[in-house]
Amino acid sequence: MKASINLYANGVMYSLATSAMERALCRMDPINDE
Repeated sequence: MKASINLYANGVMYSLATSAMERALCRMDPINDE
């Protein structure tokens, strides 16, 4: 049970980190201003 909770938390953290990275990259990219 604990392992699945850890996996779920890792997945959530990973998706949060990747979306934050994408947002930061889009903000740094001058071409992408929507």
